[in-house]
Amino acid sequence: MKPVEEAFASAAFRRVVLPGIIITIGVHPILDPWMRIVQARYPVSPPILSLIEVIVLGLAVSSGLQWIYYIYEGFRLPRLTAVARWMNDRRVAKLQAEYRRLRNATAGAGSAVHSERIVRLYEFLNDFPTGTDQADPTAYHVERPTRLGNIIATYELYAETRFGIDGVHFWEHLLAFAPERMTREFDDRYAFAESLVLTSFSGALVSLLHAFVLIGLAVGAAIEPVLSVSTTPTMSTLLVAFGISTWFFFYKAALPAHRAAGAVLRACVDCSIPRFIEWSNSVPVPIPADTVSKVNALTNYLKLPNPSVVPPPPAVNRSSGLITFIRRVLQR
Repeated sequence: MKPVEEAFASAAFRRVVLPGIIITIGVHPILDPWMRIVQARYPVSPPILSLIEVIVLGLAVSSGLQWIYYIYEGFRLPRLTAVARWMNDRRVAKLQAEYRRLRNATAGAGSAVHSERIVRLYEFLNDFPTGTDQADPTAYHVERPTRLGNIIATYELYAETRFGIDGVHFWEHLLAFAPERMTREFDDRYAFAESLVLTSFSGALVSLLHAFVLIGLAVGAAIEPVLSVSTTPTMSTLLVAFGISTWFFFYKAALPAHRAAGAVLRACVDCSIPRFIEWSNSVPVPIPADTVSKVNALTNYLKLPNPSVVPPPPAVNRSSGLITFIRRVLQR
């Protein structure tokens, strides 16, 4: 059995319990009448019932992890992130022009003020991928609407922009060829980043849910009661504010967490490329032709041996072999 501190530090705990606590704070006032019925019929203590509620709601949120990431990266419900794309497009273009202007100005004589500004600009622009513009491979661009989506794109597209390998398709292959210590470090950092995104999304759900509760309470006060919940307009207003602040705080916390995970993944890719090339040259399973050509180019560039090129066997002179056999028979 795992020790308590190890269980609390596990990735499963962070993915389930942390968002489960946030979503339970918002959903419990709505589920409270049903929870009282369960307590009346079954001998379950309130702490155990609350723990069950946290785990069940946490599992419900974490089960939609992929869909949640699609929303945060702008693949699903793109209208929610349309404003973020417009803002990032304008900001990246503006700051990239300033970054290049300051670098050209300080190329000859350095300036402490300019150098500090250049570092800050570089830290911001480094959250956006490069290498896709044929005219200017060093140009930063907005690949996805949100800043979190672009941070993820920097390491998801790293293998393709740096080595020409589809890193998303060969994600597991590249991690399998990386050193075990690095893959373990990446798994830990990525699990922590995922838990922050799930918690942020839970806060957004709480604020959205209680916004509808406030509308229902207002309609019920004007017409007739339409909701039977253990909450008041003041409590729901506070929960809306709590959900918005939780969403914003954990979203901001997820940015450096994904940066750290991306740095480890890029190191994994750099270390695994030689073994990946060796595998791709010898694997019997067919891989795409464009990947084969890119692997051959990388083999030549890195000056690695190409195991697919097997020297032909030496030619056998069958006539001389037959003559030798006849001579041996005659000698006997």
